[in-house]
Amino acid sequence: MTITLSLDAGAEAYLREKAVQEGQETEAVAQALLAQAMAWDAQDRAETLEGVRRGLEAGDAGRVRPAADVFGEMRAKLASGGQ
Repeated sequence: MTITLSLDAGAEAYLREKAVQEGQETEAVAQALLAQAMAWDAQDRAETLEGVRRGLEAGDAGRVRPAADVFGEMRAKLASGGQ
């Protein structure tokens, strides 16, 4: 598949410099960076969904605290310099 992108000068310079450093074609570097970003995105999504699932399970099991209590504790910690 061929996709055409318009890059700003900074992104283009970054890709070209990285390609020279790695001894690769600019397109190969762009493909690798895109694949890496997609993998990170998929991992981030999976971790987010897992966190939501755990939170829902905790709620169902009654392992919850009122938000006002948590925020109150956070305000107190911040007011005391985080101690």
